[in-house]
Amino acid sequence: MSRSLALAAVALCVSAAPAGATLVGAFSLDDLATVATHVVRGEVVDIESGWQDGLIFTEVEITVAECLKGPCETRSLVLRVLGGKTSKYVQDVDGSARFGLGEEVVLFLEPTADHHLRPIGMAQGKFTLTGGVAVRGEVAVAGPRTAAALRLNRVPADTLMRAIRTALVR
Repeated sequence: MSRSLALAAVALCVSAAPAGATLVGAFSLDDLATVATHVVRGEVVDIESGWQDGLIFTEVEITVAECLKGPCETRSLVLRVLGGKTSKYVQDVDGSARFGLGEEVVLFLEPTADHHLRPIGMAQGKFTLTGGVAVRGEVAVAGPRTAAALRLNRVPADTLMRAIRTALVR
């Protein structure tokens, strides 16, 4: 087999392999604030995964410390994301927001067709607050707002909160 034919075969195999990424449209902070039905700051107090229709979903309970937008009649919200871990299986969804118990978060949420809440734009709608910094989970984004979306990946927490309040009054 010639060297160029062997390289072509390897290139074809590599290009056919799954990329392991989910590509979603980029959301600027203004986009997130406009689209969200709920914007909250709070703490993750419970995480439970289970099966529905052959898929694993994770329900995350948030104790709301601050309600910035939306109906927040109770001090607790439950949101739902695709993927999670059961006793025997793990379903990992690239680009999906991931949560940890005790984590302080700022969330931009929207309802699903089945009336659950979920972060907008997968991980784009979740910021983790730690050590005075707001960090957003990684997700591959594309579109005209990509640069603005990427600037939000790591910012001082107080800067993010001021920017959110400004975006919400526009």
